[in-house]
Amino acid sequence: MRSILFANFVLVFSPLFSTPIRMAADQSSDGSSECDETRAVLLIQQQVEETQKIEDRDARIRTLLKIAELLWPYRETTSRDIFARAYELAEETYREARRGAMPDARGARVVYEDERFIVAEAISLRDAAWAGRLVQRISEQTRSDASQTRAPATTQLGLTDSVISLAITMLKNDKQRSSELVRSTFGSPATGALSEYLFALAAVDQAAADRFYAEALSAYSGAPLLEFFYLSPYPFALNRVIGPSSGQNVFSLPQAFQPNGPAQRLFVESLLGRAEKLIQLGPASSETGGVQPDAGPLFLGLSELETPVAKNQPGFLQRVQEAKLAMRSLLPPGAQINALEGGRQTSQTPEDAFEARIDRASHQADPKRRDQELALAAISAATSVALDRVVGAVDKINDKNLRPQLLDYVYFKRSQRSTEEGHLDDARQFASKVQPLDMRAYLLYEMAAKALKGKGDRTRAAESLSEVVALAIKAENTAQKARALLGAAQVYGSFDPIMAFDVMRTAVKAVNAQSGGDFNATSFIQRIAGETFSYNAVYRVEGFSLENVFGTIAAHDLTGALLLADKLEDTSLRAMAIIGLAGRCLRESAEARGSKKSPDRRQVAGGDKAKPADKHPPR
Repeated sequence: MRSILFANFVLVFSPLFSTPIRMAADQSSDGSSECDETRAVLLIQQQVEETQKIEDRDARIRTLLKIAELLWPYRETTSRDIFARAYELAEETYREARRGAMPDARGARVVYEDERFIVAEAISLRDAAWAGRLVQRISEQTRSDASQTRAPATTQLGLTDSVISLAITMLKNDKQRSSELVRSTFGSPATGALSEYLFALAAVDQAAADRFYAEALSAYSGAPLLEFFYLSPYPFALNRVIGPSSGQNVFSLPQAFQPNGPAQRLFVESLLGRAEKLIQLGPASSETGGVQPDAGPLFLGLSELETPVAKNQPGFLQRVQEAKLAMRSLLPPGAQINALEGGRQTSQTPEDAFEARIDRASHQADPKRRDQELALAAISAATSVALDRVVGAVDKINDKNLRPQLLDYVYFKRSQRSTEEGHLDDARQFASKVQPLDMRAYLLYEMAAKALKGKGDRTRAAESLSEVVALAIKAENTAQKARALLGAAQVYGSFDPIMAFDVMRTAVKAVNAQSGGDFNATSFIQRIAGETFSYNAVYRVEGFSLENVFGTIAAHDLTGALLLADKLEDTSLRAMAIIGLAGRCLRESAEARGSKKSPDRRQVAGGDKAKPADKHPPR
């Protein structure tokens, strides 16, 4: 039988002794409450031993990271050791994945999520110097392996994106080291991650971001055109890259972000310089098929910049317009038409863009490509065009498997918009047409949250949640069912703890009925797949995470939450549940002291002294 250490005693769960934690807390000589800081720390530490029983290495790494993160303010030396162990496991995973990766049909090797970066990112929030050393080690190891195996260019792109992603996280603690990491990638092909970093740096220090932009522009001034275009969003405060890759990235701009005049002039001058060199070369030779490869992308880029330039840098407008016309003249007639259509897309209304796609679909001879155009038309117009027109487009699709996926997406987005606008009856009606249980449950959670936030309407919130529970109970035991129940328990926890525990008991049974389900994720993905394309929509929902839900219900009854966590059969899930409720205790203890700062280690019995950051090298 499993036992859970709490404070300085061992509890063994037994029907004869159903509330040992609460009783022990009540009898405590120091009068401490059930949710006690010292006990919570010891409970978290106990989970380190439990991780040895977790067979899935990825799950073990993520559990160790969560333990290390929570212990850092209380047992920093222990936390560092746990982080180091997690990194060792991540390196083992990398080595095994590299040995076992098999080429796909095109000869490219399968790409694995690199757990080394996940560990380094967690460390970067606490010790940027240590994380920086790890990133250097990872980069050197990955480049060396790639050169030995002749890995495709995507390996380098993935490495660059991972380094920049970690640098964004590091901005919170060490801006200088963060910029150094990104600067180290300047010799690699640029990706959308570079623009993302510039906006993230601007949110912290726009003057520093302006200076860094000038460095990046200098580094990539001679790069291939599509890479150079990744430097277009920052100076003009655009949320997309100009040119043919405009739909691949959407950037979030910081509030109060100011477009940068000098940076605009630098970018436009560099872009015009490229266009003018192409004009001097004249029409392409027969060796390139009579086409200048950069003419089309330059035409699109200049077309999309025309309006921002007119607004912010009117002195360049005539040169931009002349260069645009010159690029068009370098294209063959058919390509000119396509380029013109591409240039017009930025000024189209949603209705015009929808009709243009429908028209293109009607001229497609290939039925699969026709379905693709119709599907993309429906996705892009899910909430911006009249519903009957969007559904009409879906009805024209031949692929009977694709049609229901699209209708689920359209009704899902319509329900979301109705909830945001406060039209909960409409939202409920749209949600009833969404078939996947987890998607419909998500919509009903949103409605419940809206009802609580707006008028504090608990009755309406309870109606939405009871519908989720009723649907889930009738469903077969699947991961969707378990997630739906977890989400309902999470929302109930904000206003009805009795129902939260009732639903959670059912949720635990549903989780136990699954093997290998991911119940620690805080998001889910809707995948729309046709024969020639796929589209993924990602939705965040905190209530799908066992850790979060146990933290919520523990606020009402820690003993009951612990007893319920012990019923989870999967070791990693049980550990994350206990970590979640113990973490909630630590947060409540910190709030009770009236400070959100890291606690004083002297207040925690047995707290250890931290090792200096520089003396803890990567292992």
